Amino acid sequence: MWSIEFVAVIIAIIGNISLSLFTLIKNPKSATNRLFFSFAALIALYITCNYILTHQTTSADTFFWVKIVMAIAPFINISFFLLVATFPKTKFTIKPYIFWLSFFSALIFIPLSQLNLIFTSAPTIGAGAGTPGSAMPFFLLQTLLFLGGGFVVLIMKYRKAHSIEKIQLRLFLFGAIVMFAAILLINLFLIIILHNSSLIGYLPLYTLVFIGFITYAIVRHRFLDIRLIVARTVAYFVLLFFIVATFTAWLFITSNLFFKNTISTAQTVVFIVIMLVIAFLIDPVKALLETFTDKIFFKGKYSSNELVFNLTQIMASTLMLSDLTKITLNRLMNTMRITRGAFILFSDDKKLHVADPVHAENIHINTDAIRKLFELHRVAIFDEEEDEKIKQMMRDLNILVAVPLHEDDHDEGLLVLGEKKSGEIYSQQDIEVLEIFGPEVSVALHNAESYEEISKFNITLKEEVERATKDLKTANEKLKALDKLKNEFVSVASHELRTPMTAIKSYLWMALNGKGGKLNEKQQYYVERGYNSVDRLIRLVNDMLNISRIESGRITIELQSQDINKLAQEVVDEVLPRANELDITVVLQKNESLPPVLADSDKIKEVLLNLTGNSLKFTPKGGTITVSFKEADGFVETRVTDNGAGIAPEDIGKLFQKFGLLPGSYITNQTSTSMGTGLGLFICRSIIDLHHGEIKAASDGKGKGSTFSFTLKEFKDSDVKELKTEVSEDAKEKVDLIHAQV
Repeated sequence: MWSIEFVAVIIAIIGNISLSLFTLIKNPKSATNRLFFSFAALIALYITCNYILTHQTTSADTFFWVKIVMAIAPFINISFFLLVATFPKTKFTIKPYIFWLSFFSALIFIPLSQLNLIFTSAPTIGAGAGTPGSAMPFFLLQTLLFLGGGFVVLIMKYRKAHSIEKIQLRLFLFGAIVMFAAILLINLFLIIILHNSSLIGYLPLYTLVFIGFITYAIVRHRFLDIRLIVARTVAYFVLLFFIVATFTAWLFITSNLFFKNTISTAQTVVFIVIMLVIAFLIDPVKALLETFTDKIFFKGKYSSNELVFNLTQIMASTLMLSDLTKITLNRLMNTMRITRGAFILFSDDKKLHVADPVHAENIHINTDAIRKLFELHRVAIFDEEEDEKIKQMMRDLNILVAVPLHEDDHDEGLLVLGEKKSGEIYSQQDIEVLEIFGPEVSVALHNAESYEEISKFNITLKEEVERATKDLKTANEKLKALDKLKNEFVSVASHELRTPMTAIKSYLWMALNGKGGKLNEKQQYYVERGYNSVDRLIRLVNDMLNISRIESGRITIELQSQDINKLAQEVVDEVLPRANELDITVVLQKNESLPPVLADSDKIKEVLLNLTGNSLKFTPKGGTITVSFKEADGFVETRVTDNGAGIAPEDIGKLFQKFGLLPGSYITNQTSTSMGTGLGLFICRSIIDLHHGEIKAASDGKGKGSTFSFTLKEFKDSDVKELKTEVSEDAKEKVDLIHAQV
């Protein structure tokens, strides 16, 4: 019967070797994986030698295996230190000289152990303990430096780690502490200090603790990222156990029933080991034989439907031309085992383009030969061609197959293929696949080329748009700067003109009113004409100043609750003297039910004054101007209607613009003082825009009067902040409008 020690050793060895081997297979280039393999393999070797040590019957044999174990132990210390220092990196993080010093520090203990300098003697297990030699302190120092140093590094890494790495290191650390504590306690402390070697045989049980923790880290916490391999390994070993159990049962049954022989435990173990070796070697030997037979007897069997389906999927999911040619050619060549091949595509400038030069390095490109093979419009097979000229062209190109690629009236190019790796000719199955593949890949190539053309066009268009946008932004910034300079110039010039013109107007008024003596009739006429001209010029300057202030953001709007009836009454009272002078009736139709409006009283009075003044200019004697109101959808509309000259439909769109004078619009019975500046309506529109309202004009035609109207919001507290005008940051002062004159 197998003992507990034997079972523990077998489980520990299989566990260590399996875990380390599959870790290495997962990523053989990773330094961490290689070091983990070395460490686990050394542990397996250590417990194997330790088990043999515990079952020796003579002191000489025991001492021999003690020296072997002591030669292995320093390498375990070194591999543990290197593993801890590297984990979880894929490259060595240790400097080369530290690595080589560590390696030689372990290597030196091989001769020291064999020269009886670590232990001078060792009795059999249970008969006492070995005698430490003169090199034992050096062994303990090496263990302390590398094993202890490894734990220090591991603890430091654990303290700095986060999330999943911290969990991995925690399990690694705990398992390592348990295992090495047991090794040091049993193989050193008990033997050297207490002279007791009776527990050495149970060492594999302690290594199982380490294996268990690392395995748990792998399965639950992605340690070294080999969970899938562990899962497959479990299934593999279950199968192996079933095979071994079946083989063992068959061995016992046949031996007892047919051969009447009793098989010993040792023979059973040998047979099981041989069976395990055979089981492990089945897959590698099978792969080796397949590789060997492929070179000699290769037949290249594959499923046509599966290959065509895979190629169709690639063509349906790939848009980039380079990816399409490379992936489809790889799949085709790998499945059919073809040595070389290429997509030779026709470009718009009649030149040839090899889509995938890597596979075409031994193909000799010749434009005339490629064109002539394409013009066959069929799959050309070298071994089946009867035309010697075609065969010679294919020899020159170093190809065996040429598949023309065309989609409707568009010539795509040629697919050329070399010989097969097996040396066989192309089979009927190969030709049928190529005949199906040719038209399909032609469509895919045409689509990919169209996609690339669109992509290039989009890139070019995007660049052009970005360039044009940049130019427009630059031009816009320049225009803004020029507009700002213009506003500043107009503001300064207008302001400077007002002072002398006001003085001229004052002196002319004084002369007209006899302050400097009585004027004769001709003098009176000339001075009056000058006075009217200066007055009109002052109004023009004032309007230009107002526009400059509005456009530069220097005009502020103080929004409050206002009674539009009251504002209109104040304006009517102001224009009545001029209306009476012109024999025009001004009617105000108040509406006491109107809600208050959100407005700046001075600015809205300016709008009303401009609109009524405008009507006074174009309404004949005996005419009527009516100011009325209307409420609708949260707004109050104010209308100024007259029965004057009216506006032609085609001229309405010219209103509310700067200098929007309409030619021939002034009536003949008005004096020259009625001549306007063409800026009043533009100022009105700017003010109403600041109030977020709307201003418009309507007329049935010339001679049928006109109506000017504007809207203001009903007063709500929530609207005040929203409608307040933002003053420009570069405004040096806040000014108000210059009041218009009628």
